[in-house]
Amino acid sequence: MRFKALFLILIISGLLLAACIPAATDADQAAASNQPMAAGEQESAASARLLMIVAPQKVACGEDGAQECLQVKFDPNEDWQTIEAQIEGFDYQPGYRYTLLVEQLDTQASPADGASAQFVLVEVQEQAEEMVVSVDRLAGVYWVLVGMGDVSAPAGVLEKVQVTLEYDAEEGRIFGSGGCNRYFGSVDVDAEALTFSIGPIGSGRMGCSEQIMAQESGYLNKLGDVTNFAIKDGMLYLFTSEDDVLLFTPGT
Repeated sequence: MRFKALFLILIISGLLLAACIPAATDADQAAASNQPMAAGEQESAASARLLMIVAPQKVACGEDGAQECLQVKFDPNEDWQTIEAQIEGFDYQPGYRYTLLVEQLDTQASPADGASAQFVLVEVQEQAEEMVVSVDRLAGVYWVLVGMGDVSAPAGVLEKVQVTLEYDAEEGRIFGSGGCNRYFGSVDVDAEALTFSIGPIGSGRMGCSEQIMAQESGYLNKLGDVTNFAIKDGMLYLFTSEDDVLLFTPGT
């Protein structure tokens, strides 16, 4: 009899404890899975904190493609998705991959001015510069060659011999010095395919030392074979179809 009474007390205590534990909210479930809440869930759920990865480049978006949107993912293994919403407090700079801790707002917590912010920055956990394709960052810079050759170990260039490159975005052409002669050529840039191809290159016919001429010839040959470019840590990389690279630094 005493055992039966103790058993009943344990059952009643368990039922009372279960009644005191609140059910998990949509926000709790979203935070646990690190997935954003759906639009219909935001109206009734509290805000959730998520880890968000932001790509180093924006993409065209909107019905007419006139807008630029962030590319984000909430799982490193997912594909990039675009968001038109702002991230309040986040100062985005192209060329960097960010890992952010953000708070997803419910619809009642949106800014009073009507801005489309659905996320608020809590913390920038990581900001790493990556190689990016950006014509805007290429133009208007006086680039000086510092290495060329195999992409894994480009060789240095002759001292006191300046090989340069400049890009004119409006004219769609490049020009510069090969170390002895001036050169020029047209450029075809495909922003979607991320290609950068140089047309036939013309140059002067001055004669210099054998070493300088050999370097200039090698440089112009590789330049004519460039297919892609990238910029990282302020350096310009021109990649060729033969897995060679021309490496430049900003000059004065």
